[in-house]
Amino acid sequence: MICEYTSHNYMDSEERIRSAYQHACLRHILGERMSNASLRIRMGITQPNYSMVSRIIRDAVRASLLKPYGGTSSGKGAFYLPFWA
Repeated sequence: MICEYTSHNYMDSEERIRSAYQHACLRHILGERMSNASLRIRMGITQPNYSMVSRIIRDAVRASLLKPYGGTSSGKGAFYLPFWA
């Protein structure tokens, strides 16, 4: 489903997870990988809320919608793919 832009402030947990998954799908189709930084930019998350992105990604991995690229999901420089990639 394609929806109009919604600020992360107005999304519930499921919507944030789905947004991270859709962002990873789009990045993968474009031949790129999703990172914390790319999701922060996409969702418009400012520096005081940077930790929110890590929680969203962690929840998406736990929901089996994302998987770490290269098998590791910790530290700076981690990248993520949709589960099917």
